[in-house]
Amino acid sequence: MRWARISAVLVAAGLPFWPLPPRADADAIFSPAFHACAERAQGVTASMRACMFTEQQRLDYALDAAYRSLMAMMSNPAARAALADSERAWMLHRQSQCAFEGTQQAEGSLRPMLVSGCWLRETAQRLAELEQRRAFESRWRER
Repeated sequence: MRWARISAVLVAAGLPFWPLPPRADADAIFSPAFHACAERAQGVTASMRACMFTEQQRLDYALDAAYRSLMAMMSNPAARAALADSERAWMLHRQSQCAFEGTQQAEGSLRPMLVSGCWLRETAQRLAELEQRRAFESRWRER
């Protein structure tokens, strides 16, 4: 139900897709606090953007912690350099991908929603990737 309100706003604006993953995926990658906030927003753009901003802060903090933890686990200098290069490339990818997605509403009032939704999705996906690698490194060290 909560995503139905948000999706209705975007469909009414003529947007071909919602910038966040489908509900099942969103339930898995975003915090319960974000979902509760989105429900309370009831489709009000300013309120939804505030929810997205708070969730982005949470994701950025978690991503930074995962990156630092993974970097600390890696003893191979080449692997550490590759991780640093990958992170820089990913940041550029996120920036350009989200700018591209925002062009659906280049001058529209929903552009910030598209860009914010993209940043949330991209950051959550990167966090999952780093956490998966961190779990692998942890298991590998135990051997």
